[in-house]
Amino acid sequence: MKRHLTIWMAAALTVVLVAAGCSSDSSDGGSEGAGSDAPSTALVAEADEIVSAATERPTAMNIDTKIQGSIPQDGTLYFVECGAPACAELGDKVDEVAKSVGWESVRIQAGLTPETIKDAWQQVVNSNPQSPAGVIASGFPKEIFASELATLEAEGIPVVNISVNDDVGDGLTAVLGHGDDRNTEVGRVQAAWVVADSEGTANTVFVRVAGFPTQVPQSEAFETEYARLCPDCEQDLLEVATESMGTTLPQDIAAYLQSNPDVDYVVLSYGDMAIGVPSALKDTGAADRVRAITDTPNPTVAQYIADDNVVVAATAYPGPEMVFSAADIIFRSNLDEEIETTVDAQLPLWLMTSETIPSTTESFPIVESYREDFEALWNL
Repeated sequence: MKRHLTIWMAAALTVVLVAAGCSSDSSDGGSEGAGSDAPSTALVAEADEIVSAATERPTAMNIDTKIQGSIPQDGTLYFVECGAPACAELGDKVDEVAKSVGWESVRIQAGLTPETIKDAWQQVVNSNPQSPAGVIASGFPKEIFASELATLEAEGIPVVNISVNDDVGDGLTAVLGHGDDRNTEVGRVQAAWVVADSEGTANTVFVRVAGFPTQVPQSEAFETEYARLCPDCEQDLLEVATESMGTTLPQDIAAYLQSNPDVDYVVLSYGDMAIGVPSALKDTGAADRVRAITDTPNPTVAQYIADDNVVVAATAYPGPEMVFSAADIIFRSNLDEEIETTVDAQLPLWLMTSETIPSTTESFPIVESYREDFEALWNL
C-alpha cells in the first residue's frame, strides 16, 4: 500500500492528512468502485462474522476474586478530569463508586492542554492525600505529570490511568483500557463493520485527534484489518488538532468530504468528535452519501445512531466498568492485596446500531450488572 502526506487547510486550522491510497494493481480482486474485480465474497463474509460476534452484548464482568479484607472507611478518591464530555461522565462514576463505599470523591478539572493537565495533578499533590486514598485519571500520558506521580508514589498513593498507552510503573499502579489492547480491538471491529456494511466497496477516511495517543493504535489496527478484509478499498487518515473538538471539527470534516467526493464512510475514533457532524454534512450535501461509525457515544451521538443520522454505529465504551475496576484496584492496593485479577481482566466490547442502542438520554454501561458484580466482589 502506498502512502503520501498532504497538508490540508480548512477553517483557519491546519490538519494533517495522511492518504493511505491502495495500489492500482487489482490482481487480487477489489472493490467495483476502484475499477477492479468484485469484492471477495469470503472476506466480506469474514467481516460479517466479526461484526456478528461484536454485536452480542456481554452479560458479566471477567473478575471473580473477592476482596479478602474490608474496604477501609473514610477514604478519598481523586479524579483528574479532562475537558472532553466523556471525561465528565467518568467523573460521575467516580462519585458513584465513592458514595457506594462511603468515601469522599474530589474532581479536579484538567482541561485539554499539557499545561492545564499538569496543573491539575499539582492540585492533587497540594491537597496532600492521605491513605486510604487513590487517584483515577484518563486520556493523557504520564510524562506530562511525571514529577507529580513521583510525589504520589513516595506517599504511597495508588494511581490508575484509563485509556492511555502508558506502561505501569513510575508512579502508575495500573493502566486500564490500554490503547494497544482495547483500542486495537475497537479499530479491528470498526474495520470489519465498514467492510461488511459496504459489502466490500467502501472508500473510507479515519479521523483521529492528535492529543489522544490511544487513537494511534486504534487507527493503525483499523488500517491493517481494513486492508486485509478489503485489499482494494481506499482509505485515508485525517489527523485533527485537539483544540478543534467542540469548535471547528464538524466543519473541518465537512470540508474534507467536499474535497474528496468519493469518500462514503467516515470512522470517528472518539464519540465526542461526532457532535455536530450530521448538521455540518447536511449543510454541504454530504450527509446523503456518508455513513459513519464511532466509539464511546454520548447521548447526543446515541440519538444520531438511533435516527440513522450519518452516524449509524458505534463501539460502546466500558467507562463505568473501568472506573469501578480502577476503584477496585485502589481498594485492593490500600489493603495490600493482589490487584492482578482486576488488571488482567478482559474489558467488555460491544458494537451497537440503531436497533440495539440502549438509551439516547443518558450514558449506559456495556455490562448491565457491573455495579452489582463489583459490590459482590467488595462484600457489600
